[in-house]
Amino acid sequence: MLRTAARFVLVAFLISAVAHAALAERRVALVIGNSNYANAARLPNPVKDAGAIADALSRLGFDVTHADNLGVAGMRKALQAFEDKANGADWALVYYAGHGMELDGKNWLVPVDAALARASDVADEAVPLDRVLERVRPASSLRIVILDACRNNPFLTRMIMGRDGTRSLGRGLAPIQPQRGEVVFYAARDGHVALDGDGPHSPFAAAMLKVIEKPGLELGFFFREVTSDVLEATAPEAQEPFVYGSLPRQKYYFKAPESVEASAPAPSLAQSKSHTGGVRRTLAFDRTFGGHPRSDRADAIAALSDGGFAVGGYNQSNSSQGAIPWIIRLDAKGNMLWDKTPLGDAVGGSATSIAVTSDGGFVVSGAGPWIVRFDSHGEVSWKKILGGYDFGRSATIVALPSGGFAIAVSDPSKGASVIRLDDRGGILWEKTFKGKDDSARAIALLPDGGFAVAGSHTWSSWVIRLDADGDILWDKALSDELGVHAMTALPDGGLAVAGWTSPKDNVNSKFWFARLGVQGDMLWSKAFGPGDIYAGAESIVALPDGGLVVAGCTPSKGDSGGHDARVIRVDGQGDILWDKTFGGDYAHSIAVLPDGGIAVAGMTSTRGTAGYKFWVFTIPPEEQQRVGEGRAER
Repeated sequence: MLRTAARFVLVAFLISAVAHAALAERRVALVIGNSNYANAARLPNPVKDAGAIADALSRLGFDVTHADNLGVAGMRKALQAFEDKANGADWALVYYAGHGMELDGKNWLVPVDAALARASDVADEAVPLDRVLERVRPASSLRIVILDACRNNPFLTRMIMGRDGTRSLGRGLAPIQPQRGEVVFYAARDGHVALDGDGPHSPFAAAMLKVIEKPGLELGFFFREVTSDVLEATAPEAQEPFVYGSLPRQKYYFKAPESVEASAPAPSLAQSKSHTGGVRRTLAFDRTFGGHPRSDRADAIAALSDGGFAVGGYNQSNSSQGAIPWIIRLDAKGNMLWDKTPLGDAVGGSATSIAVTSDGGFVVSGAGPWIVRFDSHGEVSWKKILGGYDFGRSATIVALPSGGFAIAVSDPSKGASVIRLDDRGGILWEKTFKGKDDSARAIALLPDGGFAVAGSHTWSSWVIRLDADGDILWDKALSDELGVHAMTALPDGGLAVAGWTSPKDNVNSKFWFARLGVQGDMLWSKAFGPGDIYAGAESIVALPDGGLVVAGCTPSKGDSGGHDARVIRVDGQGDILWDKTFGGDYAHSIAVLPDGGIAVAGMTSTRGTAGYKFWVFTIPPEEQQRVGEGRAER
């Protein structure tokens, strides 16, 4: 197939754990700090502790709800709302700092408006720990409750004086037996009191903050390190944190290591052809959709927080108007959850770019440009057809952490442009660069909030660096006879671009990618044969270890005249770690999964139909062994 619009580029400048968490799992947290008690002395640290823990969890990719100084009604309402967030999440975590108590072997968290004049008031004025555990149980994988709530009970004296003779009031909290998959972490073991501390945080919170963002610290070792630090910090009193419950066999991390041990692969659903001599390889899943009676294709893929995928492309098989944008939602095993053509026949062409949003939804764009916003349930929140641009050229979009989006578009009468949108698709500003013969192929969001835009002019390519307001910081021309299809931002502020070598005869293009410094200078450039009119890279993603994964198309071996999807992984210097092809197909977009797996979207003609099919597959980590094939040309 001839050159088409730039493919979806997954912005991957995020540091490793945040990227892993965001892509792998949906993790939610409720953080409460109670300091300002109406009927007891103020506790200096819980609000500060809760704020610091909430910030750390947010940096680790949790969807955090944070509240301070809640009364009983506020605590109950917060827990009720959190149960809805935990439903469908992988992790659900509650952190509470403040007063807690034990009564008749049952544990209670104390809101700031509690009076607790007598023991019988506890059920009305406090919140049972059992209720907290109930609210985290909808989470599918891991449920954690962390309590810095074993502080000395200021209500104890008045409750003892007002109680009847049958009730037991103890120091600290009582031991518990959580259900399987639940872990409760006390700041001090049952029957003992935790210290609020003289520093900016309690000893328990300080120990947590010291290690919670440590890469590769498995959760069991996290509990041990916190316990050891608290024991050391509180000697000779020796406050001892304690864990109740047991972790599942699978390894869990607040912040993942650069390479996480993969869990057992899914059963084999398909086989693929390796680039090394036709050895058969196992794919985690291999799915095709559509393709009858006409061709369909996938142009963009994004990994979602529930482990599934959003895939965009076009559908001709069910349209009387030719190709129309088509969105498919898959679960983690590649099963279709739903498919939609949200614009109907109003717009032609393909869904060429997908960006994941912080609420678990995603936004899709295509040439025109048009934009469709989906919520986490797959419902269309809004859609916009901006118009005024060439429908034959793609539009690539990024979601901004502060809300809203930026989209790169092209038109022969205007040149290359970037449009900044609010969170409802309204235009905030529009900037046009280059000349009318220039096309914007890709946009990337940079760590400082600015943007990079890559594009092409006839037989050459360029990259522009913009600040957050769209003003040019620098403008670099790449080498002649290089075409850019895709770009990704790197954690150091640099860039990686991918595309094809573009000789003027256009008959011997090759698979090409390069790394650029923070000022746009080319650090290295690699091209891989064999070449022909269709060969080239169409998607590139940065990895936490500084390497890259690149996907595209290459001629099939032999004299068949066919083409194969090609996926290459390289280190930070561009040297090949492995290189694989998948026969008779085209790879248009990739997403890297937290376990090191790779999801690929494209089109295939090798599944028994005359037309191309919309195609998605994943390569598990165990199939990515080092393969040193492929000759790089500098």
